[in-house]
Amino acid sequence: MVNRRNFYRILHVEQDAPVEIIRSSYRTLMQRLRMHPDLGGDQAQAALINEAYAVLTDASSRAAYDESLRQREIHKAANMAGTSYESGSTVAACFFCDLTHGLGAQTTGHDDCGRCGSPLFPARRVDWQSEDQRGIRRIPRRQRLMFYTAWPQSPLLGRSRDISLSGMLFATRESVPVGAVLKIESRACTAVARVSNCRESWRFFSAQNLVGVEFLSVRFATMRGGFVSTRT
Repeated sequence: MVNRRNFYRILHVEQDAPVEIIRSSYRTLMQRLRMHPDLGGDQAQAALINEAYAVLTDASSRAAYDESLRQREIHKAANMAGTSYESGSTVAACFFCDLTHGLGAQTTGHDDCGRCGSPLFPARRVDWQSEDQRGIRRIPRRQRLMFYTAWPQSPLLGRSRDISLSGMLFATRESVPVGAVLKIESRACTAVARVSNCRESWRFFSAQNLVGVEFLSVRFATMRGGFVSTRT
């Protein structure tokens, strides 16, 4: 089976990243984030990271892989019209794990990915001057949450600071690269989100990271009522 995961996303680097950056990110994932099996990491996820690293650190393999990504972008462009140029069938994929599904643009708030369980329905982009400000019930701003940088993976821990209809801010001890795509699970919502910013903060002599994310897809636990915040 062809692996449809994005190797650059797996290693949390940009597509034009030099080999030195790729090596550094690989070491961070395996050692600092303890994804190596000897440090308690998941075997399948470690194998996927190793596969991505092997491809992206070999010049010829990386060139071939970049071409496959270019072809994938052509497919995605065709998907914007709701069809595949090869078969004419509806093609779409999970925002987080890239598993394809046959729902196309007909996803609803109840549809989940069959592999990772992420919501498939795209997040709304809202105008905060609209009545969408009162779209869901008031949510406590500080809640424990779990998040994943890849699938499968042992969950990483954080605590939300602010939640809006389009994103959230949360604190974690983990280092999360800007541009990374996360799956987030909390009592307030389940979401797939892209990291828009990450900065270090100190509290009670302890370092933590404040991570701002923009939802790509989201399902809130309870709708209707007043919303807690309009900031991400």
